[in-house]
Amino acid sequence: MDLTDTVLLCVDLQNDLVLGEGKLGESGHSDQVDARDLLAIVRTVQDAVRAAGGSVAHVRVAYRSDYRDNPCVSQRAQRLKDAGALIEDTWGSNIHDLVAPLEDEMIFTKHAVNPFFNTGLMTWLNSRRARRVILCVVATNMVAESAARYADDAGFHVTLVEDACASFRNDWHEFTVNLILPLLGRVVYSAELIKEISE
Repeated sequence: MDLTDTVLLCVDLQNDLVLGEGKLGESGHSDQVDARDLLAIVRTVQDAVRAAGGSVAHVRVAYRSDYRDNPCVSQRAQRLKDAGALIEDTWGSNIHDLVAPLEDEMIFTKHAVNPFFNTGLMTWLNSRRARRVILCVVATNMVAESAARYADDAGFHVTLVEDACASFRNDWHEFTVNLILPLLGRVVYSAELIKEISE
C-alpha cells in the first residue's frame, strides 16, 4: 500500500473515555475498549503506518472548565458537564500514553463529535494532498460515523479499522460497522490493513 496520500486518524483515545477510572468510564466505553484490546491494536496500527513512512494525526475533544466552548445543547453535552469530563489540561483529556502522539505528529482539538467541525484538520489534510484517511476511533456509532460521513462527502477514501474502534455497547458498534460504514468507505481488520501496508 502506498501511504503517500494517506493519513491515519486516531480520534478521542483519551483517558476519560478509554479507562475505567476516567470520568466517563462507567458509560461502557472502557469495558468495550478492554474487551477488544483496542489500545494495543491501535498502537500496532500506528507502528505499522509509521514504519512504512505514513502519517499519523490525532484528534481529541477538550473543553474549558466552564464548557462555554461546547456548542452542543443535547443531553449528551449535559452529561459531560455533570461528570466534569474532558477538561482541557487535565489527565482525563490527555490521549492515553500507549497511543500518544510522537513529537512531530499533529494534534487537533475539537469541541463537537465531528473531528472536521471547526478544527484545522481539513486544511491540514488538503495541504498534504491527502486523499485517503484511516480511522481508529471511539465511539464507533458517534465519532467514527460522523467522521466517515464528512470525509466521504469531502471526497476522501475512507477506511475504518474495525477492531481499532469501540462504542458504548457492542451492538451499537456492530450495527454501525455492518450497516452504516460500508456505505461510506471500507471496513477492515487491523491484521488485514497491516499486511497491506507491509507489502
